[in-house]
Amino acid sequence: MTPTLSESEFHPLGGGVLHGSSQWALRGVVQHLSADPAPSVRVNGVALGGTTATAFSGLAASGASASSVDRVGGRDKRIAAGTMLGVTPTQEDHAGAYVYLADPKAAWGATGGAPPVAPHVCPRHVS
Repeated sequence: MTPTLSESEFHPLGGGVLHGSSQWALRGVVQHLSADPAPSVRVNGVALGGTTATAFSGLAASGASASSVDRVGGRDKRIAAGTMLGVTPTQEDHAGAYVYLADPKAAWGATGGAPPVAPHVCPRHVS
């Protein structure tokens, strides 16, 4: 089992309070779920950072459903500027993390974690 999380499970960057707190909670879910079925089932998450060609919006109940991250001008440049490698990942760039964690030989000892697969946010570059 490999749910998708966000880099917001580690840093209060983007997404707001509801997104950030839900990511921290999902990190806990991964950790707890990994203990119950072990060792027959491994549970890991994959923590993605800013990724081009993605869209998510706020909750309709809060009136934020019309606002979506894919409509923000300069988004890809801002993502690249905030990472240590200066790149904006694509969905395909993240696929290898899922393949690795699904491979019982390659990731034989991995369970209970949610490693970040983004090119790591560099706090001094975030504005």
